Amino acid sequence: MASISYARAVGAGFRVIGRKPWVVLAWGGAYLVLAALPLVLIMSGVLPDLISTYRDTAHNLAHGIAPDAGKILALRSKMAGLQPLILVVQLVSHAILMGAIFRAVLEPEASKWGYLRIGRQELMLGLTMLVYILVATVLALTLLVPLGIAGAVGLTSAMHGNAPGPMALPLLRLIELLGLCAILWAMLRLSLALPMSFAQRRFVLYESWSLTRGHAFKLFLVALTLAVLLTVCDVAATIGLRALLIQKLANAPSWRAALHGSPTEVAQRLTPIMGGIAVIGSLLGMAIYAIVIAPWAEIYRELTAEKPAGKAA
Repeated sequence: MASISYARAVGAGFRVIGRKPWVVLAWGGAYLVLAALPLVLIMSGVLPDLISTYRDTAHNLAHGIAPDAGKILALRSKMAGLQPLILVVQLVSHAILMGAIFRAVLEPEASKWGYLRIGRQELMLGLTMLVYILVATVLALTLLVPLGIAGAVGLTSAMHGNAPGPMALPLLRLIELLGLCAILWAMLRLSLALPMSFAQRRFVLYESWSLTRGHAFKLFLVALTLAVLLTVCDVAATIGLRALLIQKLANAPSWRAALHGSPTEVAQRLTPIMGGIAVIGSLLGMAIYAIVIAPWAEIYRELTAEKPAGKAA
């Protein structure tokens, strides 16, 4: 039976970057073109409304006035109208960039153009990714809806003097925890559908279930390690960004002056800054992205590798 090497899986992204460090620049540039700049352009259209709404809300709260609910709802409605376009941009960019990382692990000789391609592999990966996300969403809603109903019933009962028993809340939390664990387990069992669809150039999903049988615990260890790495990177980036904004930009007279003026003028000044942040974030983000995505291709490679003839059963 094929097995998973925890060390090789976790280190897959580091090996890809160490073997060809320049691919991070290629992937960062691709992310910039495919996702970051399109998202900046999309958000720049609603940025004046966003600035105006936050300004008014902060002013009202400072003077003890309730925020303008109508203006907030109007902003939410406008943002909701952009969501389909944002989702399409994210899906396309992730399919191409994830495909490049999978290719770097599964087809290391195909390094031309930084492993970036647009073809059937990316199409099948994007389709599988979309269905994978939909399955996760359905499972989450299947858990949250009953929990929400139970919480609403308990709150209504309490309002009418029928307080729930002392074990009601702990039991609800236990059910929530068990449900989340079940969803995580199911999504880990299906996780190899992504590299599988890429490698086999077809839509797959439930085929991952049989491939990962008996390997759920190691998949969980890999996922947990990657989650810890992501958390450390996120905390470091947050501290660095906060230090930059507070110690440098926020105390600079030119920065404070840039925030004065009409919402449209402020948006025009902020858009280039958003673009600059996108450039830096694209390079750093793609290095982290490779470290998080490459392990799943390595796990798929290990579980589907043919045994040497001398060791065949």
